[in-house]
Amino acid sequence: MLALLVATGGVGYWAASGARRQAMLFRVDTLRKLGYSAELNAYQAEAYARGLRSIETEDPQKRETYRAEGHEFRTKIDTILDEYDRAIPADEVQERRAFDEFVETRKQYRAVWTQISGLLSNGQVEVARQLADTDLIPAYERYTAAGDVLYQHEIAAGDRYARDIERRCSRAQVLTAFICVGVFVAGILTQFIVFLFARPSRPTEMSPP
Repeated sequence: MLALLVATGGVGYWAASGARRQAMLFRVDTLRKLGYSAELNAYQAEAYARGLRSIETEDPQKRETYRAEGHEFRTKIDTILDEYDRAIPADEVQERRAFDEFVETRKQYRAVWTQISGLLSNGQVEVARQLADTDLIPAYERYTAAGDVLYQHEIAAGDRYARDIERRCSRAQVLTAFICVGVFVAGILTQFIVFLFARPSRPTEMSPP
């Protein structure tokens, strides 16, 4: 009985430890990188919006304001990319590929935007607008598509972690149920055996003289 009880506790502790370990990985790894990818998509959209406003406006003061705001969002993206890069394990080949693709498309987008920004600084607003239509918009579409791929990859990773936690919890429930049934049956058998052997034997009747 004592051995079975110890086994029950051991299995429960092992199962809980495994589920807890996976939950920590889910929180520290997947949720953190999922937050990174979501922030990247949000900040790149904000920076792009400020860039378009700086191209469309006729007010030089507003143009500089929009460009300064866009620069702030780009700085935030740079910070997140550095943290994201360090958070990717060496064995995560697909995640690394998605991340590198995002970084590459961002470089292409930034190259076009740098060219447009130079045109705006030189007062060539119409040329900047034409370049935005022909080059900036397609570059941004590729940029956002790469961001969506990165985000979907983290969603899929989170789903895998969640399913693994569910499987571990299910196995723990089944094992614990079997052991509890075993303890119950062993207890019943033990009581029956004790009762059987501890039952006083009937005294032998003496025959009359």
